[in-house]
Amino acid sequence: MQGALARALQLKRWTEVERLVMADSESEPSERMRLLAVARLNLGRPEEAYAAIQAATEFAPQSAPIWTNRGSILRTLGRLHEAADAFERAAALDPTLAAPCFNLGKLLSSDARLRAAREPLLEATRRDPKHVEAWCALGRVEVGLGNVTAAIATFRRALALRPTTGAAWWGLANLKTVAFDRADQAQLDALWVQPNIGADDRTLIGFARAHAHLANGEDATGWRALLDANALKRSHLQWDLQRHRNWVDDVIRLWQQPRQPAGDPARGSNVIFILGLPRSGSTLLEQVLAAHSLVSAASELPDLQQVLRSHSPKLDARELAACSTEDFAALGTQYLQRTERWRAERPWMVDKMPANFLHIGAIRLMLPGAHIIDMRRDLRDCAYSCFLQHFAHTAPWSNDLAELKAWCADYERLMQHWLAFDGDAVIRVHYEALVASPEHVTTSLLEAIGLPWEPGCCQPHEVNREVRTASAAQVREPMDQRGRGRWRRFESVFSDWPS
Repeated sequence: MQGALARALQLKRWTEVERLVMADSESEPSERMRLLAVARLNLGRPEEAYAAIQAATEFAPQSAPIWTNRGSILRTLGRLHEAADAFERAAALDPTLAAPCFNLGKLLSSDARLRAAREPLLEATRRDPKHVEAWCALGRVEVGLGNVTAAIATFRRALALRPTTGAAWWGLANLKTVAFDRADQAQLDALWVQPNIGADDRTLIGFARAHAHLANGEDATGWRALLDANALKRSHLQWDLQRHRNWVDDVIRLWQQPRQPAGDPARGSNVIFILGLPRSGSTLLEQVLAAHSLVSAASELPDLQQVLRSHSPKLDARELAACSTEDFAALGTQYLQRTERWRAERPWMVDKMPANFLHIGAIRLMLPGAHIIDMRRDLRDCAYSCFLQHFAHTAPWSNDLAELKAWCADYERLMQHWLAFDGDAVIRVHYEALVASPEHVTTSLLEAIGLPWEPGCCQPHEVNREVRTASAAQVREPMDQRGRGRWRRFESVFSDWPS
């Protein structure tokens, strides 16, 4: 029994693990219930997993592994504060165990608490200096905090431990302000063809490899490497372009006339949404606004979509359009409650989730006083930058040029619809104008959203804040125009794309 269970655990055959644990009457009850909880969590049944881990905790309340697993289950259930408490308790129960510190750091990082995440991740590396994943997670936190030199050293430490660590290679590439040297490029080329590397690591290595060749001026090789990396990524994704296009069609058909919002027409007047395509300059614009003494930058928040999913789990266009104005008012209140911490120190906040452009009609009814900024950039530059970028899960359309072009076209036609639907509610800011005339554009923008002028907004690189997007290192450099016209490097690919 024990040998079979050990093999099933090693191979992550969770159905078999569950069956074997249920048939086991000899092991310690606490360990049986712990393994049952782990199996059920991995089988996508977190409520049942919690019941099992609760029983395990009652059998062995001083077990650090049980409290660690309890934290993971609570995190899956969305009970983040309880999850953090469980990880902290596990770390205190066993000062040699790295896992609870690592999990606590990941939880805090994903909850946009980078400064709080740094110490538990450091502690994880102290407890287990060979914990590669902890070094990578710490590197990402250092990037977000602006500690670029520390981030480079941290990613390099992970690579010294395990050269096939794709997350570390991509962490270095994603800085975008540090170039790979020829030795890095040669190593990435060798890794790309090395057998027995997992798909996730190979994909990240592929993107880093493309960046290395492009940084060294090898356009043909770099483009081929980029095509290969994107093709590998796309082969592991499930995304239906036609389904998305049908959804956009439904939105345009169903949202034809503006509706009068219920309740306070100023609701959400201290919320600024920056939306549009990824890599459009939205992080730069957020940094500009974050330089204002009244504005807090929350980065890319999932809250709007999560609130909408509470009403329509699949974000069905018909279900959302059928909401009453009172329903939308309640959803708006829910959004404000969920994001309250971002307005605790400064009264205004920025939510810059790009894909929120899909839900402008809902935003207008949920938060009629909110300010909506459509961040625009030459579509060709935007598309090239998206194709260069490895997005974890948020942009499955970006790994195939035809699908990328279609997504950009749908963005254009949906924004044209929203502008016709309620044009006065959308402020357009052009990236090219912002970097060319930052003071003029910033002055006009602040006036449009009702904020007083502050000269610091023209020095956004001096803002000391957490940045959790792909532009984290770039926005800490003075504003310039290097991002304009980058698509011309591959003009034959993008020449027929709209601008």
